[in-house]
Amino acid sequence: MFKFKARNHQAGDTIIEVLIAVAVVTSVLGIVYSTMNRNLTTIRRNQEQTEASKMAQSQIESLKGLYSVSPDTITNEANGGFCINGATVVAIPTKPSGTLNGDDLTTYSTCVSNFLRYVIKRDSTDTKLYSVTVRYDAFNGGRNEVKMYYRIP
Repeated sequence: MFKFKARNHQAGDTIIEVLIAVAVVTSVLGIVYSTMNRNLTTIRRNQEQTEASKMAQSQIESLKGLYSVSPDTITNEANGGFCINGATVVAIPTKPSGTLNGDDLTTYSTCVSNFLRYVIKRDSTDTKLYSVTVRYDAFNGGRNEVKMYYRIP
């Protein structure tokens, strides 16, 4: 008859070893996913802020250009908020309370570019100081703004 020899050196992993390996791999993948997600969120936030900064700089450059050509155009519109589209100064109407429509982040068609809403205001105490505020809704919720100042020489 046949005799079976008992093997003392069996190859293979136990279920405990496999579970530990799966747990380690899952932990590593979870950490990598979390890190990548945080990095992508940071990249997106920085892109939005860069676009808002570019818009504010563009409005400041337009303000400089229009002021050098026709200072009266800028100073006449400066009592309320305004924006500059091309070579046109567009006044933003005020609400009965005296605040600008742009203050409550409502969408107004004249001073909107993509997801950005922008307004230029003259400082009430220093008539040569202008602020450019660019507001936008962040992709992950909330509202952000970029504010730049320019003093007319």
